[in-house]
Amino acid sequence: MDMGAADLVAIIRDGDVKLVEKAQAALALGGGLADGQPLHQAAAVFRALEGIGFSSHVFVTCQAAWRLCRNPMALLMPFIWLEWIKEKGGGTADDQMPETKMIGRVPSYAIDQFTRVGGQVARAFLARNPKLLEMMDSRNIHSASRARIVGDLIFLTEGGRVINRPVWDLSNWLRQPQRPLPALFSLGDRLDEAMDYITDKASDIELLRRHYLSLASAD
Repeated sequence: MDMGAADLVAIIRDGDVKLVEKAQAALALGGGLADGQPLHQAAAVFRALEGIGFSSHVFVTCQAAWRLCRNPMALLMPFIWLEWIKEKGGGTADDQMPETKMIGRVPSYAIDQFTRVGGQVARAFLARNPKLLEMMDSRNIHSASRARIVGDLIFLTEGGRVINRPVWDLSNWLRQPQRPLPALFSLGDRLDEAMDYITDKASDIELLRRHYLSLASAD
């Protein structure tokens, strides 16, 4: 948090620095580490990566993702990709993928918290489920953060499975469901309960997605 941009860029470019330290430097430089941090120079993170010869579809996708949604994972994914390339990891298709549910021509998983409809779904679901509200009340979670937490919960229960995923030692740890997204740390010991609740209410979430997507289409 207290380091200057030049020092953070040096960490990102240093081939001997561990992945976690590079990730911290990228978040500190790019603006994805904490509220009130002094630096918000995401473009500098990507320029630093270009400086070490990083170029791939992952790089281009992450740049576009950051511009669209400001999700900190967009700053971190290039480093994960680099680590996987270095380890020459293999791949697997061992996930049991559920059948894709379509809402018109849109797959339901595409309606996430970074879309307008996804935000509407999260807020409506929260308003209709007092048990989830009680969990958040018990942890003194501010009302402004609650819809985002619902979105993260939905992502954790739906977004962990992929058709074909790379496999290497660190990725197996990163993929564990007990590794919550930052917003979910506030749920503390009620995280597993909240995830189970979201899983049980999957059909309700699907109905809300259909409702709000139909309204958006009508507009």
